[in-house]
Amino acid sequence: MFHRRIVAPKDRDSLKRVTPAIGHLTDLVNHLKGRIGEAFVEALLRRANYSVSRVGREAHLPSLIKAGPTTYMPDFLAWREERNSGSSGSTQLFSIVAVEVKYRRQPERFLTDEAPKVFDEAGDHWPNFCVVLVTDNPEGGCSCFQVLRRDQTRRVECTDIANAGFDVYSTTAAMFSLLLKQVFHSLNEGVPAEGIGN
Repeated sequence: MFHRRIVAPKDRDSLKRVTPAIGHLTDLVNHLKGRIGEAFVEALLRRANYSVSRVGREAHLPSLIKAGPTTYMPDFLAWREERNSGSSGSTQLFSIVAVEVKYRRQPERFLTDEAPKVFDEAGDHWPNFCVVLVTDNPEGGCSCFQVLRRDQTRRVECTDIANAGFDVYSTTAAMFSLLLKQVFHSLNEGVPAEGIGN
């Protein structure tokens, strides 16, 4: 049987008091955007015929209870079979990529301030490492998904996911970008304009 609870006026006041402060709410919304960004990137990679496994620190209980420093873990490992036909027949090769996903509303700040540190931390452990920078504020005609890699001179290069060698079509990146903007717009509706940052 369905029971409807009537909220007394004094209970309404107590509900208003639990509304988080703007800073806390903004942090919560940005965290949600980061997790949603991870789901979108995983879906894009799967659509490009990659198998994807979550390996980040949040995915493993031992790393949550271990004391002391831990080895850097990217969010995903993505791999797919690459056919190699040679004189002795075809051999099975796999292309494996370590992927870290970061959401930032202001991607240029991430590129200058944070990206070099992320690559320094990950580079020694993951030779084929990239960061997919997710933003709801892309420049020009770019998609919401930018792939960052470090070149031989240790400079961080930024490329749209459609041009980053993952075989993600530009139409797919555009469709996912439109969906991402709609989802993020809904999240932004709950945060006062002065609280949106990062």
